[in-house]
Amino acid sequence: MGGFQGKIATTPMAPEDIVSLEDQERDKLRKAVTCEVITPDMKQKYLEARGIWNLDASGFPLAFVMCKTTEDVSATVQYAKAAQLQICVRTAGAHSSHAVVDNVLCINLSLMRKVTVTSAGTAEVEGGAMIQDVDDACAPSGMALPMGHVSHTGVAGMLLNATSGVGYMCRTRGLCGNFLLEATMVMHDGRVLTVNAKENEDLFWGLPGAGANFGIATRLSSSSQK
Repeated sequence: MGGFQGKIATTPMAPEDIVSLEDQERDKLRKAVTCEVITPDMKQKYLEARGIWNLDASGFPLAFVMCKTTEDVSATVQYAKAAQLQICVRTAGAHSSHAVVDNVLCINLSLMRKVTVTSAGTAEVEGGAMIQDVDDACAPSGMALPMGHVSHTGVAGMLLNATSGVGYMCRTRGLCGNFLLEATMVMHDGRVLTVNAKENEDLFWGLPGAGANFGIATRLSSSSQK
């Protein structure tokens, strides 16, 4: 798959005295999840994990949790709550100034990029997917999702932000958020909710335009268009 690979905007390696998790806390976190946890002592991996499009917005987190499943995200949120740590969330790493922040636990969704298009034309998109990922999955069936036109931009941000996703199809089909059907959300306490027009419908009403205000979207379903 094409698109931004997270290595365009990196800064020199962090100084040795960068804040990190204590060894005991680091071990607890690694036991809580099934994915890789990248810490400052893993110098090259840590440098690469910090790579985002906006160089000025790349901070030095305590650790990157390289989530591959919703369960990993939920476990990380629960760990952070118990340890009284703040979190940030990195999806595609294209634009957000809140994606990679100093001295917090970074939940990294960049490995969650799977996109599946059903026979009914529904695009099932993981939280770290980019425009290019969705285009590649939709193209064989002649479908498309109205999105922005920069291939390395994250899709989750467009579906949850009413002002983004302005691209080639928006004049005839509207914005990306108009086509949201369902979301899997990890809430502030680690609970996992299915959100749609019939289940947790009040939250579903609030999602388009809310950005990251309500939780972490690990999966989003949208109706693709011919």
